[in-house]
Amino acid sequence: MKGVCKVLGGFAALGVAAVLFLCWSLLGFPPFSATMGRLAARIDVAHGRYRILGYGLPPLGMDKYTDLLHRRYGVDYHAVAGCIVGEGTRDYAAGYDSVSEPVINRKFRHDVFKEVASETIERRRALYLQFKATAPSK
Repeated sequence: MKGVCKVLGGFAALGVAAVLFLCWSLLGFPPFSATMGRLAARIDVAHGRYRILGYGLPPLGMDKYTDLLHRRYGVDYHAVAGCIVGEGTRDYAAGYDSVSEPVINRKFRHDVFKEVASETIERRRALYLQFKATAPSK
C-alpha cells in the first residue's frame, strides 16, 4: 500500500508542476512563454501546419503578403495581438517563429518570406506607377 501511495504522490507532484508551468506561461512569464511558443510550433509542424505569428499594426500591403504566402506555400499568418503587446505574447510569438520559419524555409529550400515580401513590394510599386501614369496632371 505504501508503494502505491508513493507512486500516486509522484504523479500528483508532476501534475502540480505541469499546471504551474502552464499557468506561468499563460500569464506571461517570459521564459515559459517562449518555451510554450517553441513547443506549439513543433506540434504544428509535426502535423503539417505551417504558420507564422505576428503582432502590432500591420504594414501597408500585409493582406497581399499573407494571401500570396498562403496561396503559394500554404503558410498561414496569425496575428496574436494588436498594437499593445505584452511581454509574454511577444516572447511566445518569437519562440513560435524561431521554430516555424527555419522549418518552412528548409521545406521549400529557400527563404520564402523574403521572396514573397520582395514580390509584394514590387507589385505595389507597379500599381503605384500605373496609377501615377494614368492620374491627371495639374
